Amino acid sequence: MKHQTIFQLAIIALVAFTSCSDDGYTVTNRPLPPLIKIELTEAEHQQVQANNDFAFNLSREVLQQNHEQNCLISPLSATYVLAMLENGSANETQQQILNALRYDSETNMNSVCSKLISGASKVDASTEVSIANGLFLDKPFPIKDDYITSMKQTYGAEVKNLDFSDKQAVLKEVNSWTSDKTKGKISNIITDMPDNTRMMALNAIYFKGIWNKEFDSKKTTKETFTHADGEKEQTDMMQIKENYLYGSFANFDMLHLDYGNNGYSMQVLLPKEGVTVEEVLASLKSTDWQETMMSMRDYEVDVQLPKFTFEYSVDMPSVLKALGMEDMFDKTKADFSRLSDKDTFIGIFKQKCTIEVNEKGTEATTATISTVGDTAYVVPTAVFHANRPFIYIITENTTGSIYFVGTFK
Repeated sequence: MKHQTIFQLAIIALVAFTSCSDDGYTVTNRPLPPLIKIELTEAEHQQVQANNDFAFNLSREVLQQNHEQNCLISPLSATYVLAMLENGSANETQQQILNALRYDSETNMNSVCSKLISGASKVDASTEVSIANGLFLDKPFPIKDDYITSMKQTYGAEVKNLDFSDKQAVLKEVNSWTSDKTKGKISNIITDMPDNTRMMALNAIYFKGIWNKEFDSKKTTKETFTHADGEKEQTDMMQIKENYLYGSFANFDMLHLDYGNNGYSMQVLLPKEGVTVEEVLASLKSTDWQETMMSMRDYEVDVQLPKFTFEYSVDMPSVLKALGMEDMFDKTKADFSRLSDKDTFIGIFKQKCTIEVNEKGTEATTATISTVGDTAYVVPTAVFHANRPFIYIITENTTGSIYFVGTFK
């Protein structure tokens, strides 16, 4: 029997900055909206923490296979695409996906993912977050109706039936969808596809955050950044001295930079002198990560952070295979019998991300110091100059889910 190929894509645009709103007013002129939590049960919170282990494992593997490059991935986007695949898989193929994602069951995975997707845009109205899933199907290809229904209901997937024999029309439709969902940041994700492609599963995450404390662009100066290979380069370095959550740990210092109403944040992990970003990533586990986040305290921090724009694209099959998901890429072993009665396997799994980090953001909110009698809490000080390789992690704070992990080397 001739095997069909599922062409698998995960597509992301990330814009970690802000500009004027559509009506010409900046967010600094308006009060911040209330924080709307994504409500999860305690068991579901545990599932998110477990899935964060997948985030760290995926990041480590991508960096290991591309160790000479800066990297940027979205573990959450990969999770959504793999979860949609898992719902169509069976037997060993299904178990490998669940094990890698660290979910204990399909039911729990679907419940958590559905809540994260529907709640993401509501957490902070001043942070623009949109998550879109799409299924592009070849009209003659027999996808099971209950699979399509489930993907629409659980993952909000848009389903499009196309004539895959007209390859150029399909590529145009997919690239147009991608451009629309990423606000034009990624407009040409694919230029060709295998002749036996019968389905494309896509995810797009668009994130546009507003710094809770704005960097003054007038203070941005050229400073020396020392790259991982020892090369020194003059880099635009944003500067600010403000109260932030900060912590100093065994092999790295960490700074917590909030967006908007504190619903989303960027953690910047700066390895200690002589420690590499690879060594820091190797030490991260979900349980330790929670403890690290909880142990951070208020400091007045002298911050220097590079201003940068970065685009990264990675083919994921070798990475996912290294994490134990081998069968879905093997045409003799892949089992997607809950998706179609036709023999299918994964041909391509690609992810593309962009990020821009600059000074824009809301005005700093007023900080108060509580006093009792004649004593006052004095905020300790710290210096956090990211003038050497570092890691940045963007999270949704009400659940702790990890959206993006990147390195700047």
